[in-house]
Amino acid sequence: MKKTEAISEFTSALKREGKADCTIKNYCSAVNSFLDWCLSTRLSDPKKYMDNLLNMEYSERTINLFMDAIKAFDIRVVNGKLGAASLPRVKEPKSLPEVFSQEEMVKIFSVKRNPKHQLLLLICYTCGLRAHELVELHVGDCKNDREQLSIFGKGKKDRLTKIQDSVKALLLQYTQGRDEKEWLFVGQDTNRHLSVRSAEKVLEHACVEAEIPGKHNLHKLRHSFATHLLEKGVDLRIIQVLLGHASSRTTEIYTHVSKNLTMKTPDLLA
Repeated sequence: MKKTEAISEFTSALKREGKADCTIKNYCSAVNSFLDWCLSTRLSDPKKYMDNLLNMEYSERTINLFMDAIKAFDIRVVNGKLGAASLPRVKEPKSLPEVFSQEEMVKIFSVKRNPKHQLLLLICYTCGLRAHELVELHVGDCKNDREQLSIFGKGKKDRLTKIQDSVKALLLQYTQGRDEKEWLFVGQDTNRHLSVRSAEKVLEHACVEAEIPGKHNLHKLRHSFATHLLEKGVDLRIIQVLLGHASSRTTEIYTHVSKNLTMKTPDLLA
């Protein structure tokens, strides 16, 4: 089987299983790199390929992505001939999520910008959205009459979240008279939604305007949403539902980030 045919078959298999577009893209890219390596080395050993990635000092997360993709390809396309099922996962270092302070969020939203960019940042932060959830919103997902936002989330799971009072007026103004099937945030090509990278640039520019140094991405707004809710006393279970986390253990990481909680530690020598 030619490489192009193998990748095409793999893509079709992932689509049939309802995998997210970003997952399909990442898996196919990883398998394409693996197959190129196989052709150049005349080897087809996933373990040796994993050793190669380790020697090249790829991050643990990237190596695990490659291994997951190769395992999926092995099962769906070549019927386990690669023997990838036994590949171990590399232990990934656990790091706490980075968040904006509440004061920094005020600074970001205090800067004047066009309504589209302001609304994009507001919805991402006040609804705690993942980047792809944000850019893939349709006008019809905004239930202004019920003050709810319908989100088609990770793992093809729907959830509802509240449209906060600070967003209502701008959202109504921005969606007035538009077709429900339209992308909420349209890209340069009006038939496509804004790309994640373009949305990231909106946040980066906003941080420059607000004089907040460092590197920033949209997921930092989602982390900030969860952390700030926790600091305001919202129950962890509610935050889990709002974020669309399958496990409460995923949500519990914000207890380690919350300033209010960590600052309650008593002085042991007082």
